[in-house]
Amino acid sequence: MSIEKRQHERTALSVDVRLSHESFGEIDAKTRDLSDGGVYVWTEGILLPPAGSVIQVQVQGIPDAAIVPMKIMRKESEGAGLMYWLEQ
Repeated sequence: MSIEKRQHERTALSVDVRLSHESFGEIDAKTRDLSDGGVYVWTEGILLPPAGSVIQVQVQGIPDAAIVPMKIMRKESEGAGLMYWLEQ
């Protein structure tokens, strides 16, 4: 049995997002859920950089949507958990 480590409640939400990083350029994906601490994105078939890397995420379909830095916290075969990241 695993111990739940999440600090924030998740809300199921499917939104189109664009992910960008120097290792893969730009790719489009969808979110599975989000919370005050981050977002889970479906990335099946997409080769992401390793956990700990910071990528840029932008919601699509909203004019002038902010580009948000997010740290890859975990990778799974079907997706990745991302945490909002502020430059230190």
